[in-house]
Amino acid sequence: MSKSPAACSLCPCAACPAGRKAPEKGKDQETEGGATKKKKSVPKIFFGTRTHKQITQVARELKRTLYSGAPMTILSSRDHTCVNPEVTARPNRNEHCKELLDAKSGQTCRFYHSVHKMQDQNTLQWVHGLHQAWDIEELVRLGGRLRACAYYAARELMQDASIVFCPYNYLLDPLIRESMEINLKGQVVVLDEAHNIEDCARESASYTVEEGQLLAARDDIDAMVTYNVRPAHHQPLRAFCCSLLNWVQDSCSALQEREYESSCKVWTGTEVLGIFHGLGITPATFPMLQKHLAAVLEKEERVGVVNGREDTVQVPTISSPTQAVLKSLFMVLEFLFRNNCKFAEDYRVALQQTYAWTTQPDLPDAHGFFARPSAVAAATAPRPWCTRSASGA
Repeated sequence: MSKSPAACSLCPCAACPAGRKAPEKGKDQETEGGATKKKKSVPKIFFGTRTHKQITQVARELKRTLYSGAPMTILSSRDHTCVNPEVTARPNRNEHCKELLDAKSGQTCRFYHSVHKMQDQNTLQWVHGLHQAWDIEELVRLGGRLRACAYYAARELMQDASIVFCPYNYLLDPLIRESMEINLKGQVVVLDEAHNIEDCARESASYTVEEGQLLAARDDIDAMVTYNVRPAHHQPLRAFCCSLLNWVQDSCSALQEREYESSCKVWTGTEVLGIFHGLGITPATFPMLQKHLAAVLEKEERVGVVNGREDTVQVPTISSPTQAVLKSLFMVLEFLFRNNCKFAEDYRVALQQTYAWTTQPDLPDAHGFFARPSAVAAATAPRPWCTRSASGA
């Protein structure tokens, strides 16, 4: 029989029996010859897969190796990990979760406040029994039993993890990387079935927004201006939304029928640069818009009067849906303007209008007869999409 492969002695995942970490002299320091110097950090392994199901398969294989006790975590969406019944019953779990965390309605998430019960690698392995490679279902079951948030626990476990499993888009999409606090600099990235990576890269650099979303964002920002909340920063963002809405409405007459109850028009990247220039959105003005967005998202507290008493109150911010719309649009514009508009021709912008027939309630006419009149509703959606994965890099 051949000998089993020996565990390496260079990384923390197998330096001690069953994956335990050796005692450290200092978190970021080590002593050599009486002198203290900064300890070299061991890179994490980010293992990206196309689907969540594939992560379960890889974790199962990891359990069969000498590295089954390696500190690990699995990043996933709230749809897969949320254990709060109040949130899981809602159609949009992301938005409701953020509302609870912001306590805008006076309620909060009790599961989030118990995340400390399972956010530490040692506690997870030696107290809760997940001392070998686990899958996301096991973490969710543990969260349900402890009444603790599995979504945020998985994120906290990333800090001391040696290997992090996640879908492709968590590594490729800049907005997801930002929200999940993923920094890939100096880390090891492994992509399973990497032939699928181009499609994911293109999708990560593209965005579809409906006219209704732009209208809601404009109204949200307009309310901030009306109530004098950081008006100097909100006014340019309102003008940005108004400019896009005006362009959408003015361009509807140029749409051509493509499919049944659908019309569309496509512009090249160069043509779009000219359109944006006419709207005042250029490589020179866009950085200022980015600064305005960063300013309105900044958390700030001020002294105000609450129930007749002076108290510290948080300055209101735009809603989560408005933030998502602006961040996504700005991400595409950043790619479009990057490196002196080098990637502009990798983009196409499509404006599509679709029609849906709806049936109105039965109403009797003047003679007492019933009819079923139908009404048509139009929905317009501009979509800037990337045609080559290079601009998403």
